Amino acid sequence: IFSGQDSTVPPVPNATSFTSAAFYVSIQSATNSLSVSGVFAAASNTTNSPFSSTLASNPGVPSVLGAGGVPITTGIAANANQFIGPSVGTNTTGSYMTDILATLSAIGSLQPGQLSNSGFTNFANAISTSLGNAINTMAQDAGALGNNQALVNTQITDLQQTSNAFTNQVAGFDQVDMTKTLSQLSATQTQLQASYQLIAAVKTMSLTQYI
Repeated sequence: IFSGQDSTVPPVPNATSFTSAAFYVSIQSATNSLSVSGVFAAASNTTNSPFSSTLASNPGVPSVLGAGGVPITTGIAANANQFIGPSVGTNTTGSYMTDILATLSAIGSLQPGQLSNSGFTNFANAISTSLGNAINTMAQDAGALGNNQALVNTQITDLQQTSNAFTNQVAGFDQVDMTKTLSQLSATQTQLQASYQLIAAVKTMSLTQYI
């Protein structure tokens, strides 16, 4: 769903070592100074992207043909919003998935000693708000994907009905009851022979025989 055209490559290829990746480390540095703008600047830096190079070079997502040949999108690229456009507002990278990773990285980078810092409350509130906005935006994209899933299910039903209709038509030609068919052919042959015999007999009859 999130890997784009290449489903064999995980959208985040180094998930097990995420906390040592440039994305996390740069956000950790901004979190140390409780800089919300620094967190999102670091997350927006493409050189720090945690996503696979496949998504960066080929961000397209898979699709199937629907009714009338109209393509139906069946996935969401992890590094960008799919159906609703880029996220807007303050403290966002434009991608809800990147925003979620950024805010969770910031939360994971907080230290107990920062609780007494005068800027901690504002930082925590801003990060919390951004995370909530990202989750809401993701829900909208997921809803649109759900609508597309319903369209695909309708297409599957239509294709199955068409397949069944073709199968029934073909069955009339290649799935006949041979015993019944041979019996009908034999009866028809007998009727034809009787007809031929009657026609031959009529040809030899004279007018007196008719009378």
